[in-house]
Amino acid sequence: MAIKSILVHVANDPRHSDRLELAVDLCRQVQGHLDVVFTTSPITMPAAATGRAASTVFLAEARDIAMRRVEALQADVAAHFSGLDLSYDFVVAHGDPVKELANWAGLADLVIIGQCPVAFDDHVTIKKMETLVNHVACPLLVLPFEGDYAAISANNFGQNAMIAWDQGMPAMKAIRGALPLLQNAANVTIVTNQPAEGEDLGGVGLGRYLSLHGVHADIQSNIDPHHDIADQLLLAAKSVNSDLLVMGAFGGLTLIEHLLGGVTEHVLERAHLPVLLAH
Repeated sequence: MAIKSILVHVANDPRHSDRLELAVDLCRQVQGHLDVVFTTSPITMPAAATGRAASTVFLAEARDIAMRRVEALQADVAAHFSGLDLSYDFVVAHGDPVKELANWAGLADLVIIGQCPVAFDDHVTIKKMETLVNHVACPLLVLPFEGDYAAISANNFGQNAMIAWDQGMPAMKAIRGALPLLQNAANVTIVTNQPAEGEDLGGVGLGRYLSLHGVHADIQSNIDPHHDIADQLLLAAKSVNSDLLVMGAFGGLTLIEHLLGGVTEHVLERAHLPVLLAH
């Protein structure tokens, strides 16, 4: 399925302009529509804001700060689309950011949000990304908090893509959602578990599926399921110079996710590259 409808989350955080720029670049590449959703309510509060009264004051101040920046952000969005024959909508959403984004993402093909490993006193932060992926039907693209976003543009984004393959339905959903990006990639690597004795090499069937869609992929079966899977995935991504990780997500700390060591959560906490997730 083509990516034609993109939603990007912007808020009172240091990297919202960078997310917006990448979203506009991708929208221009696919000749699609962009929904820019600005959320005003923080999802975390500083430790100093203790007690109901302090929390209420903090929430009110955070919303006021955010609303004062809406006009400037609207002008920024308009400038990004100036001269482009593309459509966009700018939405200001009040309330829980995850719920608001989930509501607006109903007809999106891709949702773009930012990784935010630290809290800011007056900034909106989303620290548990997997809670959102559990509520949207489309893939979620999480951009790293650290790094040079100027190097990520529609022309080179996802040129060295890596797929974390566990033969699960979430991973297959992520791969299907990422197909338009994978088809434009110069290199695609499938990373999967080491085969047990007597088992066939994993990823062969996926490689055949991708080839039918015009994607050639190399297979590396070097993930040891008995050790930290998240660290192994991120190290593998570095070793192949990957600029996009495609993987399935459990969407929360279910029993199986807990037993696996919280792979989704740990990847999102440590990711140094964009991660495309689906549940």
